[in-house]
Amino acid sequence: MHLKESAYNFIYDDLGKDQIVFYNSRTGALAVVHEDQYKQYKGFQEKGKEIEDAEFLKNLLKCGYLLPAEVDEKFLIKTNMMQGRYNKNLLSLTIAPTMACNFRCIYCFEKGHYGNSLMDGETQIALMNFIKSHLDGVKNINVTWFGGEPLLGMSVIESLSEQIIALCEEKELQYQAGIITNGYLSTPENAEKLKKI
Repeated sequence: MHLKESAYNFIYDDLGKDQIVFYNSRTGALAVVHEDQYKQYKGFQEKGKEIEDAEFLKNLLKCGYLLPAEVDEKFLIKTNMMQGRYNKNLLSLTIAPTMACNFRCIYCFEKGHYGNSLMDGETQIALMNFIKSHLDGVKNINVTWFGGEPLLGMSVIESLSEQIIALCEEKELQYQAGIITNGYLSTPENAEKLKKI
């Protein structure tokens, strides 16, 4: 099988010995790679050498860092997007607990749309009513916390997560959540809270 590198690989090899990080933005895979494995990868990348470590090769393929040469990654992305768009089993929500931000970078597309308040109780009730009214045929609920900087609205995230998780348990639905954050407030305390939600 002829293999190629993913066009969506990001490799950080300047963090020190055995601190080489691979990230693939198409699959979301994140891995720390040992130096000897990285040398094999570089041999493949630069000279087309075969990767001898079978387990490493298996993981590179599984995570999408390498793929068969004939695979069209843009087609995979488009297909995945369309499946998500028309999937009746999945309720996918992007929730902004606040539009406040602690950075307000000049390049941010939210420029001019900032506020300082948190999502109020009335809006939280309306959101929960919306979720409950859209559960026909749903088997999975996926929440992405967004903003502004969502960690500024940690109390809202906790409150809504508690309600959504309880609803999922009651209805026997799968629950998954992620967060888009600038990371500045990723304290150990917040990390512990996020682990639960």
